[in-house]
Amino acid sequence: MVLETRAWISRTVTAKPGAARPVDGIGVPEPALAAQILRERVQDMGQRRVFADRAFVVTMCWLVFLFAFAGAQVALSAAGHGLDDAQFIAVVTSTTAIVFGVWMLVGRYLFGGR
Repeated sequence: MVLETRAWISRTVTAKPGAARPVDGIGVPEPALAAQILRERVQDMGQRRVFADRAFVVTMCWLVFLFAFAGAQVALSAAGHGLDDAQFIAVVTSTTAIVFGVWMLVGRYLFGGR
């Protein structure tokens, strides 16, 4: 945000007769730059909506997987074919770490620093 603001301030329109003048040291951005910033923000808002929808779907799939996997583990261990406790814990924690890791990376890009 700071770099974006500095870049915006550094690219100000020079004062011409009849043009907008800088106020308190902050100039008016060039029209092309202002349009680009607006397009990027609109795109980010759209991506945030898509991220929220997909995060919900991934969460539901992850929960279904965990419940199905736990149920299969209980049924198979009763028959003597289930995973060891360490293997079961490894599968559950690794899938959880992957899901939260993806959320963190994408969420930090879309929501961080604003």
